[in-house]
Amino acid sequence: MPIGRVISLLLALACLALAAATQEEPHALLGVGMCLLGPITLIWWGEELGELTGNVFGLSYVNHTSPGWLVRAFGWLGLLSLTAALVIDAFAQNAQAGM
Repeated sequence: MPIGRVISLLLALACLALAAATQEEPHALLGVGMCLLGPITLIWWGEELGELTGNVFGLSYVNHTSPGWLVRAFGWLGLLSLTAALVIDAFAQNAQAGM
């Protein structure tokens, strides 16, 4: 398994663990898991998704392929953004609890 997939999987599991530890509602964990699906898909299958052309998923028409590295970069951007949002939320909850 490529190192990028391993790191992204570990980071996604850390996000799920952080959400489970800080969120009171059980459905919040499901929401975080659903938000992780997009970035993980882009990271793991960036090359394949970059090669899609034509009528893609019935949403739009794509004329040219995209570089796989760019697709994976957007996946990493999404994964790191979600991780940062969860960490900021955890710190905010901790600071609020300490008041």
